[in-house]
Amino acid sequence: MSEGKAKSKKLTFKGDKKVKKRKRRDDDDEEHDNHGESSSADPQAWVKPEQELEVLGPTYIVHPSEPPICITYDSARGRVALHALPTDQNILDLTPTEISHVWVVTRIAGSQTINLRTADGKFLSCDAHGIVSCDREARGPQEEWTPVILPDGMVAFQNNYEKHLSVDEVAGGTLQLRGDSENVGFAERFHVKVQNEYKRKGVHSPIVFLSVLGLVPFLMFGGSLSGPMTWEKRVNDLYRMTSQTRQKFVITDESIYSAYAAGEEDRKKKEGEAVQKIDEAGSNAKFQTWGAGRSVVASDSTVQLKRARKEGRLSEAMLDRRAKLKSDRFC
Repeated sequence: MSEGKAKSKKLTFKGDKKVKKRKRRDDDDEEHDNHGESSSADPQAWVKPEQELEVLGPTYIVHPSEPPICITYDSARGRVALHALPTDQNILDLTPTEISHVWVVTRIAGSQTINLRTADGKFLSCDAHGIVSCDREARGPQEEWTPVILPDGMVAFQNNYEKHLSVDEVAGGTLQLRGDSENVGFAERFHVKVQNEYKRKGVHSPIVFLSVLGLVPFLMFGGSLSGPMTWEKRVNDLYRMTSQTRQKFVITDESIYSAYAAGEEDRKKKEGEAVQKIDEAGSNAKFQTWGAGRSVVASDSTVQLKRARKEGRLSEAMLDRRAKLKSDRFC
């Protein structure tokens, strides 16, 4: 009796759309097919960047001196410090052990420069004299750095003055950071590690898309692509373009801001050419009202306002008239 009993199904009505069943695959196989071997790595693992765009997110900067040192931030003194690392471990296997050893790298979309920020919100900066500091909470031209991947995989950092960050030995044998080196040598080379998660994010940033779109202009300006046409080859060759050529085809925040500023200037010129209206009632209602929104206008003649408009000081004259209407017993 039980064998012949029909199974209960979900009620269906005439006109309902049939829902297609999704075919589910094994998560491991799907991840392997979509992302390849790179996705199997730990996203929190510290890896070396292979391109300038991969320098993003939490970053660990080590100099191969004897002993190795890493660039840190001394929050107690509010300055940059160089911390000596243990020598019993390979320098390529070193990872940060304190939060002060990690710098957060941020990049503006469409720009090649980066900012190095501490956990306390301070930015690494360098002035025109090569003095490196870390005491500003706002970013500017002196807080901009350009990472350069060297052929041996190490990284050099160039500041806004086209000088390089270096480790310099001062009197007493102590080491300090400088930003006035013109050439890249041993003192200007750093081992840089980023987290695997942010390394993959850097590859898919908008600047890569813009660079690939600029492939044709790059060839028109004398560029050449030798070897297999891979994405890595395209990006690396495109980054060898001159800055003048890049600015013509890559949309940056500076170009957007300049266009916005030009539009604002045109708008202000048009507003200045138009005759300014004398609306004392509306101005008083906006800036000075009494109880229940009651607005009071001065009983004086408007001849003074017309004369002030010709002289270009209408707003000042209307402010003086509003000031005479005030009655403050505490004055």
